[in-house]
Parts: sequence; structure tokens; C-alpha cells
Amino acid sequence: MLSLVRGDSASAAEVARELGIAHSSASYHLRQLLAAGFLVVAERRKVRGGVEVRYGLADGAFDNLEASDLLVEAMVAEITRRLGRWRRDRPGLVSDGETWVEPGNWAGLVERGTQLMSDVVDAAVPRDTPGALQVSVTALFFEIGEAA
Repeated sequence: MLSLVRGDSASAAEVARELGIAHSSASYHLRQLLAAGFLVVAERRKVRGGVEVRYGLADGAFDNLEASDLLVEAMVAEITRRLGRWRRDRPGLVSDGETWVEPGNWAGLVERGTQLMSDVVDAAVPRDTPGALQVSVTALFFEIGEAA
């Protein structure tokens, strides 16, 4: 859900459609994320006699997330969902690696990855922008420790 509102605000109905879940579930979880400070109310607008709430990502929402088991499970599920919709006939990049690098190079690589993710978020446009492409961008840059 956080990823869906990262570049543009979304309503519970839009989130429910995108994730293939019940509207009530999307609404409940969006309210929980709002209460936890991950989301903000970006807009309220009148729709068919009711009020639609559009949620946006709060500043710094991703800043203090640690790689908890819950976060890892959520990311794996989300990547799996997105891969099911992958347009293989269109340009893209899928890559993975586990390697060794010099410590001095690692910090620079993480910085470049961070900048690239920031550039993608900055390039985001509203989902109803004519001709806009829905894309998936995931980055995992981390140092590997000993197995537990």
C-alpha cells in the first residue's frame, strides 16, 4: 500500500482494485497506516454524495523502516504480485547479485542506488496522466552477515 501511494495519492477503492482485495480491507489498513504516521490525507473530495479520502505517503515514511520479517514478507509478496503483471515485451531490467566489493566502493554504490530510487519517485506522475506507464521499481542494497 505504501508503494502504491508513493508517487501519487490513492483512495481505498483504487488500492483495493490494484491489490485485488476488499474495499473494507483496504480502507482499514490505510487508516492504520495513517494512524501510524506512514500516510497523510492528501485530499478529500465529494463523490456521489459521499466523501472520498485520498491518501499520500508521509514525508520520511520509508526512512526508519528496518528489514523486519514482516517488511521482508510484504516486499516478497508485492514483488511476486508485480512480476505477475510484468510486460516482458517492453524495456525493463531484472537483475540480482550476491558478490563482494571493496568497502570504499560499497558506500558509493548504495548512494547511487538511493539517488536512482529518489529520481524514480521524483519522476512519478498522477496515475490518470495520459500515456503514463505503470512501472515497478524495487531496490535491495544490504551487506550480508553470517547466517544465524
